Amino acid sequence: MSYLYIRPFTNDFFIGENLWFGHLGHFLVILSLCFTLFSSIAYFISFFSKENNPSNSWIKIARSLFYFHTISIISIFTLLFFMMLGHHYEYNYVWRHTSNSLPVYYIISAFRLSWISKRSVNYRN
Repeated sequence: MSYLYIRPFTNDFFIGENLWFGHLGHFLVILSLCFTLFSSIAYFISFFSKENNPSNSWIKIARSLFYFHTISIISIFTLLFFMMLGHHYEYNYVWRHTSNSLPVYYIISAFRLSWISKRSVNYRN
């Protein structure tokens, strides 16, 4: 079974299933990637432009795109946290790291610790 499977945007869903979290998260990841790429290009152009002052328009564009990238990354983390807090077990990540019996402080801890508990890395000595 592949863990990188992305469910297509179709209308086949179960009653009570909240798929908009996944669609919004997918959109935010793509948006963040676009902001990063365009910000990098704008910084590259501003580096080689003849104007080396901080009021260069390419630097302003690059900084604003980088701020939008930061906002989208924070939104992704917030969305993932609310998915874990709301126990949306439609998503494998939430199903693996939370349960209904966990208090809120353990969910916060699971949110933090789940980033370091990847399957491909063996932490045993």
